[in-house]
Amino acid sequence: MSNENQGSEYIKVVADIIETELNLKPANPASVNPLDHRVIIWNQNFVLPTYNDMFIVLKEAPGKVMAAKTEYDGSGAASNEIQTLIMQREIDIDIMSRNAEARQRKEEVILALASVYSQQKQEANGFRIFSYAFSFIDASENEGAGRINRFRASLNLHVRYVKQKAIDYFNAFDYNVIEN
Repeated sequence: MSNENQGSEYIKVVADIIETELNLKPANPASVNPLDHRVIIWNQNFVLPTYNDMFIVLKEAPGKVMAAKTEYDGSGAASNEIQTLIMQREIDIDIMSRNAEARQRKEEVILALASVYSQQKQEANGFRIFSYAFSFIDASENEGAGRINRFRASLNLHVRYVKQKAIDYFNAFDYNVIEN
């Protein structure tokens, strides 16, 4: 596969963009403990953090195929099949805190996703974020007595996948004709 979104998962790139732009990098970036991170990918076997600071949870929603094509490149000594797929993906973003930080900083997520750093990461990893396709919903009441400030937004992306492989090319065939 080519370098178009094959070396990293797009949801991890989005997490990096938000961590970097909102200055939420963990003290030890190499840590595998999800509680050390303030931007968390859903279903990483974690419990909601007990600290008051803001944390963000990213969750992948189902996607749909936007385009798929197969091309053949016969230039040179070998022939290649190049398959390209464009998927529309959706990421649910939950911004939470036990203090007012989530309420006060939620707009910074939109700014982070529209930043120059974000655009560079998108180009390098073969996807595009549609930054104005979402709005925030106040989901604070879902937490009951704990009263976590919680805001949810959905983010749309187009992700490009490319797969290239060598194929056999036959320019002459050996055959036998059997007549009755």
